[in-house]
Order: sequence, then C-alpha cells, then structure tokens
Amino acid sequence: MYHSEMWFDFCQIHRNRNPILPVDDVGILQGTAFRFRGFIGDVPVTEVITATYIIEPNAITRFNEMPVIAITAPYEDFLAVYGNTDRWGGGYRRIFNYEYFTYLKGEYARQFNLLGSSNLGDQSSRAMEQRTININFARGELNGSTAYPIFENVNRLYRVRLWNGGVGFHSNQMSDSLAQAASSGLNILFSNNQLAIKFINGEFWGFTSLREHTSNEDFIVTHTELERGNVILTNRPSGATNIIVEGEENFGDLFLGELAYFTSQADMTTDESRERLFEEFFDQENFIDYLISNTFFYNIDWPHNNVRMFRAINPISLNSKINDGRWRFLLHDMDLTFGRVDGNNFSVLYERSPHSAKGTNYYFLVFNNQTFVREFVDRAHYVLEYYFCAERLIALHDEFLEDYRPLLADMYNRFNML
Repeated sequence: MYHSEMWFDFCQIHRNRNPILPVDDVGILQGTAFRFRGFIGDVPVTEVITATYIIEPNAITRFNEMPVIAITAPYEDFLAVYGNTDRWGGGYRRIFNYEYFTYLKGEYARQFNLLGSSNLGDQSSRAMEQRTININFARGELNGSTAYPIFENVNRLYRVRLWNGGVGFHSNQMSDSLAQAASSGLNILFSNNQLAIKFINGEFWGFTSLREHTSNEDFIVTHTELERGNVILTNRPSGATNIIVEGEENFGDLFLGELAYFTSQADMTTDESRERLFEEFFDQENFIDYLISNTFFYNIDWPHNNVRMFRAINPISLNSKINDGRWRFLLHDMDLTFGRVDGNNFSVLYERSPHSAKGTNYYFLVFNNQTFVREFVDRAHYVLEYYFCAERLIALHDEFLEDYRPLLADMYNRFNML
C-alpha cells in the first residue's frame, strides 16, 4: 500500500565563541520547512520533496526586498551547524536542498528548488556561526546547474558560494563585494555578488553574500571562450610551498615550472625580458589591471596569498583573446581590503621574496623595468579617472549601504554581534 510521511525540520544550534541568543529573546524571523516522501511499505518510491514557507508577516519590509536562499537537509542527513571546525572541517561534503526566492509583485516567488553537494567552510572566519557554504548544484549524479539568472549576464550557474563576509564577519561585511564590484569593467574576471537572506531549516540566519564560486573551471568557461577540459586554474593559499592546481595537474606543473624557471632567471630590468614575459606568459592588460585593483583597495592578504590565475591547456590561436595560452589573473578573496588592519606585503612586487611559492611570483620583479612602470602609471591614471574616481566609488558605496543597512539589526541580533 502506498503511503506518505511528512515531517518538519528545525536547526540545532551549538554555541561556541559567540553565544546565539534564543529566538524568543530577540524576535528572530521564522519560517517552516516541510519534507514529503512517498513509500510503498518501508521502501521510498519518491524523492524527498522540500518546500519552505516564510511566515513572518513583515518579511518583505524587514528583508528590504532581497532574494531569499532557503537551505534544508534531506531527512536521512539531518543538518546540524557547529562552530567547531574539527568536526566540520574543509572537504566534508553533504547533500543539502536549496530554494531561491525573489521578491515579485508584492510577494516572494520561488525560482528554483535544487539539491546541492555542499561543503561547509572550515578555518578562520569560516568557523563563525554563520558558516560559509560552497555549493555544487546537483541534478542526477551531482553535476547540475540552474539557468535562473541570479547574476546579470550569467545564464547558467554551476556552483555558488554563500559567503559569510570572511574575516569581516563582525566588522565590515561588504568590503570584498564592494572592491570586486568596483573593479567591473577592468580587464579582470571577478565574482558576481548578490546580497540575500539565508534560512536554514526554516530558521532565519541573517544575510549572506550569494556569489559565484571561482575555484573551478565552471567559472572560467562561463565567462570566457575556453571549453571544459581545456582550463588550468591555480590558487596559492597563504604560506604554501606548492600551488594548488585545478584541472590537469601534470600540465599545471609543467606550465608553472616553465614560468618559474623563466622568472627566476630573467633580468626584468631589460626590455627583452619584459617583452618575453608578456608575449609568452601573461596578458599585459590583465596583469596591470589586476595589480591596480589589489593595490588601490589595499588588499593586505595579497600577493603572498590568494593569487589565482588561469590559462588554456591547448591554445587555439596566439591571436585569440583568452585562448592564446597566456596566464590571466582573476580577483579572489578581497575581504582584507580597504586597509582594515595593519600590514603590508607589497614588497614582493619589487624584490625576490621567500613568500614566492615555487618562485612563480618573481614576475612582479617587472616593476624594476622602467618601460613597464611608465605603462603601468599611464593605465593607473586612466583607471583612477574613469573607474576608481571618487564620484563612482561614492555612488557604489551608497548603493551597498542602501542594501545592507535595513538588514543589520536582525543580523546583529541573530548572531549577538553587538
């Protein structure tokens, strides 16, 4: 005989370094997450059907009409969120359900309901109660996407990140997103961001930065003419002696070895070395804009850390933009911008440094070349006048404040951030 089961999910909160106040004490917004599955006897014959309903009558006002991302856990893999990174360290994946709602004609309308292979962030700020969650949308065998246009000009989204603000969680949630948004229009790939309200199993979890995930080839092929299987993407975490390579690691080691050998041997004061650097290894326009963005916004967690670059494995044409086999940089992890803390690692831009993983960032020594410096300064003057001018940055800053300010009180109450 066919029968069904329905149940309700509630998030279990385990207090850690910052106590979370009980819901009743702070008037936390509430929703309800429903699960439904059909059975014949004890055998499930349908998938788990999930639906979240927001029951706060003032939700539209309190959410400032922001999108809502609702997360629920399958019945057999119940979600418990810990601040303990030993239990929820990096690389531990679970299957969560994701619903995305947008404000439309006076109410919230669900735009998609998808499973996602989910990785909870681990160390540092990712240990905060409002965790960062990396999502790989799933259809069938965990290889899916959503075609709903969460971000402008991004027609298909394979992976996304619910970013908790990084080390700015308790002080400045918007620095990373603002710096990347301000760099739009330059010759650099950057992650699109969308502020959203987050619910976990029917419980309000503050706002989150819904953003593209940049550590995979999905991001590269979405924004360039490169095809899957023809992308090498590198990421250098802090203090690493090796560079993490996404894609064909053997090719990555080969290409990085060639780059490291050249930059470690070349005399960058000569025009011959400078010309070879940009003819064979880097796109100069991208290289300069990348440097301008990180230095202008005073990204102190760079360049010893968070250097991310990509290239084609098999170039199609040396005259083809992107597909010419040269490395190009993308913006990544700018939560330590705007001089929020003391520190300066920019010396690696003009001297040989022990921070250089495999010697690859010796390419910064091109700052000792006078021809390059003149070209860099000329481009910097242009960018400062048209992209990073006070009028544009103030207007962008005001837009961000308009989005964030109405949400702060509930966020602070939810995570006891005062």
